[in-house]
Amino acid sequence: MASTPGRTPPLPIARARRGRASVAAGLESAARWDSAGAAWAALAGEAHAEGAHDEARGHARRAADAFRRDDRPAAAVLHLRVAMAGTSPVGVDAALFGGLLADAGQFDAAASVLDAALAADADPAVRALLLDGACGVALVRGDLDAAREHLAALQAQDLPGANLAAAFRAASLARLDGELDGADAAWGEVVRRLAGVPAAAGAMAAAAQERAELAVLRSLHARGDHALTAARAHVLVAREGWTRAGRRLGVMRAEAWMARIDALSGVAVLWPR
Repeated sequence: MASTPGRTPPLPIARARRGRASVAAGLESAARWDSAGAAWAALAGEAHAEGAHDEARGHARRAADAFRRDDRPAAAVLHLRVAMAGTSPVGVDAALFGGLLADAGQFDAAASVLDAALAADADPAVRALLLDGACGVALVRGDLDAAREHLAALQAQDLPGANLAAAFRAASLARLDGELDGADAAWGEVVRRLAGVPAAAGAMAAAAQERAELAVLRSLHARGDHALTAARAHVLVAREGWTRAGRRLGVMRAEAWMARIDALSGVAVLWPR
């Protein structure tokens, strides 16, 4: 059913909401994603209650993005559904929605959304996003044949962003295939190319985190402490990236792996009582 713009709120109310929207935008800029998500969600609820449906959908989309960055996929899915106003996701919305469903553990639903969008969308940049998401879901589901198929299609896009995403996914497959040197080199290239890109701090941190965890795995079968030294360096890069991206769950993951590295290195690890 087609949506309607809704009525315009009284001027004082509109001005007040614009002021609060500026505050919410400031929280985004400060990477305070939990507070930003709550602020946009409240604005979306008020706008919807007043019949300002287009405004409500815009605020809901901002809430969904903030909750996604705060690693709260269930809340992000809820608000993205509001933003899409009951329509089937297409294009970039489908890529985002599929990724959020996967983050929420709804892998079959995520695959269905992404596959349907891939069958309908021919825009190269959008297809790259969809193929990256579909490859990631296939890896999580253990469907390596599908992952390889999506990866090959992603590599064929030959776009700058697509090439980096393909390198990350190829590294994941290489690790599963036992090609550990190739996996580490590919993730290392992703870290190198994204290190100076503020907007990509989270993606850079994810690649560095994978390198750290791989180095810990290799340390279990290596002599000396070279692998653990490398793991420590990688996890510090990951923690710094997660921090810059405002990703609290990523920071916690890095801290947990740092404690594991310390324990494997013989360093006493103190846990709070």
